[in-house]
Amino acid sequence: MHSLFCGDSDYFHSVIQGLTDGRAAILNSHDFVNIQNAKGLGYAMNTSHELQFVKEVAISTGVVLDPVYSGKSCIWNEERHD
Repeated sequence: MHSLFCGDSDYFHSVIQGLTDGRAAILNSHDFVNIQNAKGLGYAMNTSHELQFVKEVAISTGVVLDPVYSGKSCIWNEERHD
């Protein structure tokens, strides 16, 4: 499982661990969840690079990404794999 977030990764791991405790006691959230801080400039604040990326995806694929969540997530993933 992979998650992008902005905040404290220890907090998110503790929440996920709480969901698994008692159901699968052998699981450790750090073993199956990769949490990455992808805050960027902030909520609904985009760089010109991010907006250009969203525009290029729309032109080349017909898929319109919202620049707040899916656009930031996709650009983060794209840059991570370059």
